[in-house]
Amino acid sequence: MDDLEGSLDDYNLALDLKPTDEELLINRSFTKKLLGDTIGAENDLVLVLQFNQDNFKAFTNLLNIKVSRGEYEYALEKYDEMISNHPNESLLYNNRADVYLRMKNYEDAFNDINTAIKKAKEYDNAYVTRAEIYIATGNKKKALKDLQKAVELGNKTTHVFELIDECNRN
Repeated sequence: MDDLEGSLDDYNLALDLKPTDEELLINRSFTKKLLGDTIGAENDLVLVLQFNQDNFKAFTNLLNIKVSRGEYEYALEKYDEMISNHPNESLLYNNRADVYLRMKNYEDAFNDINTAIKKAKEYDNAYVTRAEIYIATGNKKKALKDLQKAVELGNKTTHVFELIDECNRN
């Protein structure tokens, strides 16, 4: 209902009853992030990781906050550690590819995103990430093909359609 403050209040009440509920903490973190409280969001995610260090959702959301602050080297170090412990998790390769993309290290970005797709051919977001890399390297035709695949797999986010529009522009 677009009431982030009300949502935050509800998460706080729920966490009073279940203070170690990982999903509630992750959802509250996301709400805090949307409200611009990245420090509060980060604190909730750190708490989740204290309970469960293998919670990929909390881990990747925490690293996304770090990446949004430009802490690329930190994020790469942590993704390297997680990938060495969980080499079959395509999400980790996808997210590390995104960090490489932001650093304009397209070769490593392509290597990681192609690994993510090999490990999970139906992972729609990996096709979006690869499309973003193609766009950054000037190959809108291949980007459009990946975006169409992402839509075919069920990704119908506004972001995907904005990227499709970008590919269709000169």
